[in-house]
Amino acid sequence: LTGSSQTHNITVLSNKMMNISFPQDDHFIRICRAVEYADEHLDSELSLDRLAEIACFSPRHFHRIFTAFLNETPGDYVMRLRLQKATGLILMQKPPTMTEVAAMCGFSTSALFSRNFARYFGASPSEWRDGKKRQEKVIHRQIPVSFGKDPHSSYRYLMGNDDEEVEIDIQELQPFSVHCVPYLYGYNEGVEKAFTRLIRWARPRGLLCKDARILTVPFDNPEVVPVKRCRNYAGIIPGKSAEPNEENLIVRTLSMPGGQYLKAYRKNPTSNLHILYRLLYESLIPELGFMSFGGRGFIEIPGITEQMEQGTGALTSENRLVYIPVRPAE
Repeated sequence: LTGSSQTHNITVLSNKMMNISFPQDDHFIRICRAVEYADEHLDSELSLDRLAEIACFSPRHFHRIFTAFLNETPGDYVMRLRLQKATGLILMQKPPTMTEVAAMCGFSTSALFSRNFARYFGASPSEWRDGKKRQEKVIHRQIPVSFGKDPHSSYRYLMGNDDEEVEIDIQELQPFSVHCVPYLYGYNEGVEKAFTRLIRWARPRGLLCKDARILTVPFDNPEVVPVKRCRNYAGIIPGKSAEPNEENLIVRTLSMPGGQYLKAYRKNPTSNLHILYRLLYESLIPELGFMSFGGRGFIEIPGITEQMEQGTGALTSENRLVYIPVRPAE
């Protein structure tokens, strides 16, 4: 996040020692504000002028800086987000009409939505949906819940040809905040740099205690969005309250909604999370009588708080707990 050249790194370290905000952080955070605003207002007008206003740049300057950071124009970015949202809507068990999908994703007409969808995916929305539904499903079967678990809110499945065990719980969570460092360039490459940056902020404030929860907040579906463009935030739910200050603008605070969450834990730590997500969204969530409704989910990484407190952002824990906000199906 702070550049790669030796000279540039020396400048950054000097600025940190002098307690001065340096421009790339300021620019990055302004771009993040625009990215987060777009994500939450896909059904509204997202013109260049509006996004530039959110980022506190002139439209021309915003366009140049946004494109430099994300390697795509603001217009292309917004279009990609809208079409990604549409793919989730049209795959629902009881999907909205195409006119409703168009309106929910910020398109003025269903014809405009269909043209842009076909240009991006190479098929009409209905053709794309039918093709996805014809794909081979993830094999799974339900087995009895573990001893002591509530059979009304806990479930166990065997997934795939290797019979990997997956445990599911439905939990009620209160609204909470996540302090996080954004990473906008892919799920895997560089996310440890974001965690390292997060540690620098959290450790001196005493937030890396045993009660802290370490997680990532993924924003995009890698089956729809190129992996290198998927956004992933490195985050912490601290054991005590903390707010970023003016010296730490790089640390964002996301407000996560309360309500019911599906929590999934897979017993095989080396398995592919993409397969688990497919099983959850395509099969298990509907089978359990729920539906996802768009709120941000997150992936908790248990058991690494002590490692992070000792000084690195390396994630040596293979365990992951997937949380997806759900509600009863209509």
